[in-house]
Amino acid sequence: MIRASSRSILKPNIFRALHAVSALVILATSTGCGLIFGGSQKVDNKSSHYSVYRLDREEGGHWRLIEAGARPAEDAKSASSSDQEPEQADVAFEHKMSGAIASLNSVCRPQGNATIEELSRGLFMGLPDRKTLDQRRITLDDVPALDATVESGDIRVRAVVLKKTGCTYDLMYIAKAAVFNRSLPDFDRFLKGFHAE
Repeated sequence: MIRASSRSILKPNIFRALHAVSALVILATSTGCGLIFGGSQKVDNKSSHYSVYRLDREEGGHWRLIEAGARPAEDAKSASSSDQEPEQADVAFEHKMSGAIASLNSVCRPQGNATIEELSRGLFMGLPDRKTLDQRRITLDDVPALDATVESGDIRVRAVVLKKTGCTYDLMYIAKAAVFNRSLPDFDRFLKGFHAE
């Protein structure tokens, strides 16, 4: 588990990839990292009170932790070759063979009365010609969350959004549609391992 409040090597803003959506969207569209979120999403107010499941420590070694400045794996079939530096997630993991990304981002600032549905829509703002494949309310870490899957071109994104203790968390899984289902059980473990204090 990564504990945000005790991460010595895992400081906020050291991970590449705006939920890594940008990396795969860049690959698919080559239009830049602000595409899915409509511009810069840099946030100084990150949570420091959560823990996540370490996909990179699972037996088999299929996932790697993405650190600031790290390039996607050479053998990743769908990794981005862009030189642009995407926005930074709190923590992100890349599947070594498929290039799929699992990530978590936190924002701790007043959200007013924004619903998790509105926050989820905001995540996908700017994603061209998106189709919603699935959307449902779930419970994650004992609070309501919205679990939505969308597709844009050959990219599929699953995002789970929740609000807890004054912060908004979004956990995302991004992959080419052709390989999306292969690592979905890994993302489900990533979700189950999330806990915010």
